[in-house]
Amino acid sequence: MSRTSFCHDFRQFRYVFNICALSLQLVTSGVLVPKTMLSDFYNKLASILPATYGADGYYTIIFGGSAENLQQNSSALGIIIAVTLIISSIAVALQKTKNKEITLTTVQ
Repeated sequence: MSRTSFCHDFRQFRYVFNICALSLQLVTSGVLVPKTMLSDFYNKLASILPATYGADGYYTIIFGGSAENLQQNSSALGIIIAVTLIISSIAVALQKTKNKEITLTTVQ
């Protein structure tokens, strides 16, 4: 399988993944379905998805709520952002190393 083919296939998967992840987040965040109606599995899943904290923070701002709740939601989003940046940085570093190895073997 050529490298171009793999990148093209992965790009198609990326779109499907984003659509599925967005749909899942809309359901679990309490935007479309109240959180009280969700099963235990979806409540646990909601705790690791960022839309839950974004929606909760939005509702806190719009409908009123405690500053503590808003701070907790902001902190959770900050942690999710930090973890995502770390994973992305590692992926980019590995990709650069892989590209250097490919370039070196092609030149030789």
